[in-house]
Amino acid sequence: MARLLVVRFHTLVVMLGLCIGGQVSAQGSGSQPEVNASASTTEPAPAPLMEPSGLRLSGSATEKVPATPGGLVVESSKLLGLPELGIGGIPLAQLLESDATFSGLGSFTKLLPKYGISSYVHGIITAGVVGQTLPEPELLNDHEGEDTPRFIGELTLFVGAELMNRVFVEAQVFFDAVDTTLSSDFAQLDLRVFRDFLFVRAGRFLTPMGGINIYPEPQFMFPLTDMPLFYGNVIPSEWGELGLQFYGRYKWGDGRGLSYSFYVVNGLEQRVVNPGDPLTGGPIRDMRNNFLDTHNSHKSVGWQFQMEPSPGLTFGVSGYEGVYTEKDGYRIYIADAHMSWKRGKFTLRGEFATTLQDTETNTLLKLGGYGLLSYRFRYVEPIVMVDAIRLDGSRELDRIAATFGVVVFPFPQKVPSSSVRASYAPRWNLQTGEIATHHLSLEARVAF
Repeated sequence: MARLLVVRFHTLVVMLGLCIGGQVSAQGSGSQPEVNASASTTEPAPAPLMEPSGLRLSGSATEKVPATPGGLVVESSKLLGLPELGIGGIPLAQLLESDATFSGLGSFTKLLPKYGISSYVHGIITAGVVGQTLPEPELLNDHEGEDTPRFIGELTLFVGAELMNRVFVEAQVFFDAVDTTLSSDFAQLDLRVFRDFLFVRAGRFLTPMGGINIYPEPQFMFPLTDMPLFYGNVIPSEWGELGLQFYGRYKWGDGRGLSYSFYVVNGLEQRVVNPGDPLTGGPIRDMRNNFLDTHNSHKSVGWQFQMEPSPGLTFGVSGYEGVYTEKDGYRIYIADAHMSWKRGKFTLRGEFATTLQDTETNTLLKLGGYGLLSYRFRYVEPIVMVDAIRLDGSRELDRIAATFGVVVFPFPQKVPSSSVRASYAPRWNLQTGEIATHHLSLEARVAF
């Protein structure tokens, strides 16, 4: 033990001597008159070192030393007057100039730009109160038949990253404060194949269907507090599928272009509680979340084309087809057409969808659509919408509604993504001609 202490003490003394000698040498050289740089040394400057990550390290004291990601300038050992010490054969200057530690808070984020990776987290918060005068059937996608006012609270997060403008990953996380549940509508990986003309998307993604079921969040992108009735009864609401998608866009001017998408997915599937129950083509929104084809191996296909012939004007058509039953191979067909026209502060939107469902006895026809008008002032945007549904097999659910709403933008310049929205919608039962209910809602929304 005593011998080991002596050896370590001897080593420490040698290192201190080298440091003192280096400082004296640096001070002595600083007192000498300046000479021409070309005559200051007879040895060529060593070639710059290159780490595996591609970070170029200074090999001479005359090179400009880069700053670390945190903004702290790390000087080389020669500029500090220190000898070229090494640890494990690596020069001390190289260790100082490289940021290779992952132990510090946020250090991994600092390293991402070196590899061309940029990450982000965005979100949407919604809080409000909804209510209606009379309960509606639970088969309608309408607040689960609530007839008393209730508060709502939702948080949606979007987490993603971009890698060298070639690979894009993103996932959505949704929290419902009422049910205290976590869910997700998409978690996808995108690969740019050829410019903006061709991308490949894999994972779970929002199904390209119509003008409402769109990225990143259908509920937030729609101007009113409540969606049209056909969204959830004729086509699935917040419809995400697991599969593969090819999409792209061609532009020929500002606000002019053509977008397309083709996809192959597991598809919708009707759940049968008891084996042998008749296939009646139940609520279409209950057919979502078929992430594992355990009953049949048939895949579903779909497509969408969207044309923007002039700035502010958009037309689109969508289609979907596949087997939706657990047995016997009954199929479902969905077709949708949507449009949007924005001129100045005026906006006109509309969409119409139809679904054909094969059953054991007949083919069910489900129809629905809406038309919406709005005009944006600086702080206020009034909105009027008319929508209706007609459902074969459940004609008691046929409805028509008129919605009157207003959107208030309290900070249109500083926080344009924040708004307060209110709406009132009387709804009629088309089978009886009587008022079915009066629906009211008030919401505050902020995107960040």
